[in-house]
Amino acid sequence: ESAGSVYLHGAPVAERAGLDRATAEQLLRDNGGRVDDTAKRDPLDQAVWQVSGPDEPAWPSPWGPGRPGWHAECTAMSLSTYGASLDLHAGGADLIFPHHAFETAQAELATGVAPFARSWLHVGTVQLDGEKMAKSTGNLVFVADLVAQSSGAVVRTMLLDRRYDAPWDHTVEALDRAAARLDALHTSAGIPGTDEAAQRAVLEALANDLDVPGALDLAI
Repeated sequence: ESAGSVYLHGAPVAERAGLDRATAEQLLRDNGGRVDDTAKRDPLDQAVWQVSGPDEPAWPSPWGPGRPGWHAECTAMSLSTYGASLDLHAGGADLIFPHHAFETAQAELATGVAPFARSWLHVGTVQLDGEKMAKSTGNLVFVADLVAQSSGAVVRTMLLDRRYDAPWDHTVEALDRAAARLDALHTSAGIPGTDEAAQRAVLEALANDLDVPGALDLAI
Protein backbone atom coordinates (compact mmCIF):
# COMPACT_ATOMS: atom_id res chain seq x y z
CA GLU A 1 0.00 0.00 0.00
CA SER A 2 1.37 3.43 -0.92
CA ALA A 3 -0.26 6.88 -0.96
CA GLY A 4 -3.75 5.65 -1.82
CA SER A 5 -2.65 2.76 -4.04
CA VAL A 6 -2.73 -0.94 -3.15
CA TYR A 7 -0.40 -3.42 -4.86
CA LEU A 8 -0.21 -7.19 -5.19
CA HIS A 9 3.32 -8.53 -4.67
CA GLY A 10 4.32 -9.67 -8.14
CA ALA A 11 7.44 -11.79 -7.61
CA PRO A 12 5.50 -14.92 -6.52
CA VAL A 13 3.10 -14.46 -9.46
CA ALA A 14 6.00 -14.38 -11.92
CA GLU A 15 7.62 -17.39 -10.23
CA ARG A 16 4.37 -19.33 -10.44
CA ALA A 17 4.23 -18.50 -14.16
CA GLY A 18 7.71 -20.01 -14.57
CA LEU A 19 9.38 -16.70 -15.43
CA ASP A 20 12.71 -15.35 -14.27
CA ARG A 21 12.77 -11.76 -13.02
CA ALA A 22 14.31 -10.26 -16.17
CA THR A 23 11.72 -11.87 -18.45
CA ALA A 24 8.83 -10.91 -16.16
CA GLU A 25 9.98 -7.29 -15.96
CA GLN A 26 10.33 -7.09 -19.75
CA LEU A 27 6.83 -8.49 -20.27
CA LEU A 28 5.46 -5.94 -17.80
CA ARG A 29 7.38 -3.17 -19.55
CA ASP A 30 5.95 -4.24 -22.91
CA ASN A 31 2.39 -4.46 -21.56
CA GLY A 32 1.88 -1.30 -19.53
CA GLY A 33 3.02 -2.78 -16.21
CA ARG A 34 4.52 0.49 -14.92
CA VAL A 35 7.82 -1.14 -14.01
CA ASP A 36 9.32 2.28 -13.17
CA ASP A 37 6.51 3.32 -10.78
CA THR A 38 8.40 4.64 -7.74
CA ALA A 39 5.36 4.07 -5.50
CA LYS A 40 5.88 0.31 -5.78
CA ARG A 41 8.15 -1.65 -3.46
CA ASP A 42 9.08 -4.01 -6.30
CA PRO A 43 8.96 -3.40 -10.07
CA LEU A 44 6.97 -6.63 -10.44
CA ASP A 45 4.17 -5.46 -8.12
CA GLN A 46 0.86 -4.65 -9.80
CA ALA A 47 -1.88 -2.28 -8.68
CA VAL A 48 -5.07 -3.73 -7.26
CA TRP A 49 -6.29 -0.18 -6.58
CA GLN A 50 -4.55 2.97 -7.76
CA VAL A 51 -4.76 6.71 -7.42
CA SER A 52 -6.45 8.26 -10.45
CA GLY A 53 -4.71 10.85 -12.56
CA PRO A 54 -6.27 14.28 -13.17
CA ASP A 55 -8.05 13.15 -16.35
CA GLU A 56 -8.91 9.62 -15.19
CA PRO A 57 -12.18 8.34 -13.66
CA ALA A 58 -12.25 7.90 -9.89
CA TRP A 59 -14.45 6.22 -7.28
CA PRO A 60 -14.40 6.48 -3.47
CA SER A 61 -12.53 3.80 -1.55
CA PRO A 62 -11.00 3.20 1.91
CA TRP A 63 -7.71 4.43 0.40
CA GLY A 64 -9.19 7.58 -1.11
CA PRO A 65 -10.55 8.28 -4.60
CA GLY A 66 -9.07 6.10 -7.31
CA ARG A 67 -9.76 3.26 -9.70
CA PRO A 68 -9.05 -0.49 -9.94
CA GLY A 69 -5.89 -1.74 -11.59
CA TRP A 70 -6.24 -3.33 -15.03
CA HIS A 71 -5.93 -6.91 -13.78
CA ALA A 72 -8.27 -6.26 -10.84
CA GLU A 73 -10.99 -5.01 -13.19
CA CYS A 74 -11.15 -8.36 -14.98
CA THR A 75 -10.93 -10.34 -11.75
CA ALA A 76 -13.90 -8.41 -10.35
CA MET A 77 -15.97 -8.77 -13.53
CA SER A 78 -15.31 -12.50 -13.71
CA LEU A 79 -16.06 -13.20 -10.04
CA SER A 80 -19.23 -11.11 -10.05
CA THR A 81 -20.52 -12.67 -13.29
CA TYR A 82 -19.40 -16.31 -13.14
CA GLY A 83 -18.49 -17.00 -9.52
CA ALA A 84 -15.28 -18.22 -7.92
CA SER A 85 -14.03 -20.41 -10.76
CA LEU A 86 -14.35 -21.01 -14.48
CA ASP A 87 -14.43 -24.15 -16.59
CA LEU A 88 -12.76 -22.35 -19.52
CA HIS A 89 -10.99 -19.00 -19.76
CA ALA A 90 -10.09 -17.73 -23.23
CA GLY A 91 -7.97 -14.83 -24.40
CA GLY A 92 -5.01 -13.81 -26.49
CA ALA A 93 -1.66 -15.51 -25.98
CA ASP A 94 -0.14 -12.08 -25.33
CA LEU A 95 -2.25 -11.86 -22.14
CA ILE A 96 -0.75 -14.95 -20.46
CA PHE A 97 1.61 -12.72 -18.46
CA PRO A 98 1.02 -10.37 -16.84
CA HIS A 99 -2.74 -10.07 -17.26
CA HIS A 100 -4.05 -13.61 -16.81
CA ALA A 101 -1.40 -14.47 -14.23
CA PHE A 102 -2.38 -11.55 -11.98
CA GLU A 103 -6.10 -12.02 -12.66
CA THR A 104 -5.73 -15.60 -11.45
CA ALA A 105 -3.67 -14.72 -8.39
CA GLN A 106 -6.15 -12.07 -7.28
CA ALA A 107 -9.16 -14.34 -7.76
CA GLU A 108 -7.63 -17.22 -5.84
CA LEU A 109 -6.48 -14.94 -2.99
CA ALA A 110 -9.91 -13.32 -2.77
CA THR A 111 -11.96 -16.52 -2.82
CA GLY A 112 -9.63 -19.25 -1.59
CA VAL A 113 -10.79 -21.36 -4.56
CA ALA A 114 -8.15 -22.88 -6.84
CA PRO A 115 -7.75 -23.23 -9.70
CA PHE A 116 -9.46 -20.06 -10.86
CA ALA A 117 -9.73 -21.51 -14.38
CA ARG A 118 -9.71 -25.26 -14.94
CA SER A 119 -8.78 -24.89 -18.62
CA TRP A 120 -7.24 -22.09 -20.69
CA LEU A 121 -7.56 -21.36 -24.39
CA HIS A 122 -4.92 -18.85 -25.40
CA VAL A 123 -5.35 -17.73 -29.00
CA GLY A 124 -2.37 -16.97 -31.24
CA THR A 125 -1.64 -13.36 -32.14
CA VAL A 126 -2.82 -12.02 -35.51
CA GLN A 127 -0.03 -10.25 -37.37
CA LEU A 128 0.36 -8.13 -40.48
CA ASP A 129 3.72 -8.31 -42.24
CA GLY A 130 5.15 -10.00 -39.15
CA GLU A 131 3.99 -7.33 -36.70
CA LYS A 132 1.19 -7.80 -34.18
CA MET A 133 -2.03 -6.03 -35.16
CA ALA A 134 -2.79 -3.34 -32.60
CA LYS A 135 -4.69 -0.09 -32.25
CA SER A 136 -1.50 1.56 -31.05
CA THR A 137 0.30 0.84 -34.32
CA GLY A 138 -2.73 1.30 -36.56
CA ASN A 139 -1.97 -1.80 -38.65
CA LEU A 140 -5.52 -3.11 -38.44
CA VAL A 141 -7.59 -5.13 -40.89
CA PHE A 142 -11.31 -4.87 -40.14
CA VAL A 143 -13.74 -7.79 -40.30
CA ALA A 144 -16.33 -5.64 -42.06
CA ASP A 145 -13.89 -5.03 -44.93
CA LEU A 146 -13.07 -8.75 -45.22
CA VAL A 147 -16.76 -9.68 -45.27
CA ALA A 148 -17.35 -7.08 -48.00
CA GLN A 149 -14.60 -8.73 -50.06
CA SER A 150 -15.88 -12.27 -49.55
CA SER A 151 -18.51 -13.43 -47.03
CA GLY A 152 -18.91 -14.05 -43.34
CA ALA A 153 -18.54 -17.80 -43.88
CA VAL A 154 -15.23 -17.35 -45.71
CA VAL A 155 -13.87 -15.09 -42.97
CA ARG A 156 -14.90 -17.59 -40.29
CA THR A 157 -13.20 -20.38 -42.25
CA MET A 158 -10.00 -18.34 -42.51
CA LEU A 159 -10.00 -17.68 -38.75
CA LEU A 160 -10.83 -21.26 -37.73
CA ASP A 161 -8.74 -23.27 -40.21
CA ARG A 162 -5.50 -23.07 -38.23
CA ARG A 163 -3.97 -23.98 -34.90
CA TYR A 164 -5.87 -21.78 -32.46
CA ASP A 165 -2.77 -21.20 -30.32
CA ALA A 166 -0.33 -20.34 -33.11
CA PRO A 167 0.44 -16.77 -34.24
CA TRP A 168 -0.39 -16.11 -37.88
CA ASP A 169 -0.02 -13.49 -40.57
CA HIS A 170 -3.09 -12.15 -42.34
CA THR A 171 -2.71 -12.05 -46.13
CA VAL A 172 -5.05 -11.70 -49.09
CA GLU A 173 -3.99 -15.20 -50.11
CA ALA A 174 -5.26 -16.57 -46.78
CA LEU A 175 -8.75 -15.31 -47.62
CA ASP A 176 -8.55 -16.94 -51.07
CA ARG A 177 -7.46 -20.26 -49.57
CA ALA A 178 -10.33 -20.09 -47.09
CA ALA A 179 -12.84 -19.54 -49.93
CA ALA A 180 -11.49 -22.62 -51.72
CA ARG A 181 -11.65 -24.69 -48.52
CA LEU A 182 -15.24 -23.61 -47.90
CA ASP A 183 -16.27 -24.50 -51.47
CA ALA A 184 -14.70 -27.94 -51.05
CA LEU A 185 -16.52 -28.41 -47.73
CA HIS A 186 -19.88 -27.50 -49.31
CA THR A 187 -19.21 -29.91 -52.17
CA SER A 188 -18.39 -32.70 -49.74
CA ALA A 189 -21.51 -31.98 -47.71
CA GLY A 190 -23.65 -32.37 -50.83
CA ILE A 191 -22.44 -35.89 -51.58
CA PRO A 192 -25.12 -38.45 -50.55
CA GLY A 193 -24.39 -41.07 -47.92
CA THR A 194 -23.27 -41.00 -44.30
CA ASP A 195 -19.93 -42.42 -43.23
CA GLU A 196 -20.15 -42.89 -39.46
CA ALA A 197 -16.45 -43.71 -39.20
CA ALA A 198 -15.59 -40.44 -40.94
CA GLN A 199 -17.90 -38.51 -38.63
CA ARG A 200 -16.23 -40.07 -35.59
CA ALA A 201 -12.82 -39.18 -37.01
CA VAL A 202 -13.85 -35.54 -37.45
CA LEU A 203 -15.16 -35.35 -33.88
CA GLU A 204 -11.98 -36.99 -32.58
CA ALA A 205 -9.91 -34.38 -34.40
CA LEU A 206 -11.94 -31.57 -32.83
CA ALA A 207 -11.57 -33.19 -29.41
CA ASN A 208 -7.80 -33.36 -29.94
CA ASP A 209 -7.00 -29.83 -28.71
CA LEU A 210 -9.48 -28.29 -31.16
CA ASP A 211 -7.71 -29.48 -34.32
CA VAL A 212 -9.97 -27.70 -36.83
CA PRO A 213 -7.57 -28.04 -39.79
CA GLY A 214 -7.37 -31.78 -39.20
CA ALA A 215 -11.14 -32.03 -38.96
CA LEU A 216 -11.60 -30.11 -42.22
CA ASP A 217 -9.02 -32.30 -43.97
CA LEU A 218 -11.08 -35.33 -42.99
CA ALA A 219 -14.40 -33.74 -43.93
CA ILE A 220 -13.42 -32.52 -47.40
